[in-house]
Amino acid sequence: MTDLKQDGVSDANIHFVVSSGAYKQKVTGPIIEDLRKLGYTVNVVTSEKEGQLAFKSVVPDSQKDKTMIIDVGSSNTKISWASKGEIISISTYGSKFFKSEEEYSIVIKNLKAVASRIPSSKTETVYLIGGMPYKYAKQSRKGDERYTQLAPIETYIPQSEKERCGAIILRELRDAAQIKQYVFDWDSNFSIGFLLELPY
Repeated sequence: MTDLKQDGVSDANIHFVVSSGAYKQKVTGPIIEDLRKLGYTVNVVTSEKEGQLAFKSVVPDSQKDKTMIIDVGSSNTKISWASKGEIISISTYGSKFFKSEEEYSIVIKNLKAVASRIPSSKTETVYLIGGMPYKYAKQSRKGDERYTQLAPIETYIPQSEKERCGAIILRELRDAAQIKQYVFDWDSNFSIGFLLELPY
């Protein structure tokens, strides 16, 4: 491992951030343990916290009270919005739900239950991040704009089972919560939200 301290970076400024999905993997535990033995701080982020951090990094201040963010990950999908000065974050199945033992009908029921909690005032324009929507946004991007408006989900052709399941998630949430349009953010993720919370 490279000696980061030798390059002029102090311990206090080295941050290892582990997502909720990565933390579930068997290989992650030993890596975290080794890093901590070396004296580094490892931050394990829950799915709820991921959603809150993603909201902070993606949504412009001027829109915080009238929109929300959906982060479609492999292990889970985080849905977050602001309410009375707090960021509400809830989770549901991720785009690899096809590997789960749950029946398809149970997944759909859960997605609809989650959608029922979304305030109608937040659904005009919804921000997206995550590996699965990235694939579709790539097909719609024009130039190098930060935000890309997605076409209706049905117009995209999934290239993998993960993309197919991700599309189901976006479609079910859209229909159940009456989301008007999805906009993908190319420049943000929950790790940036984590950095924004650090003291300067």
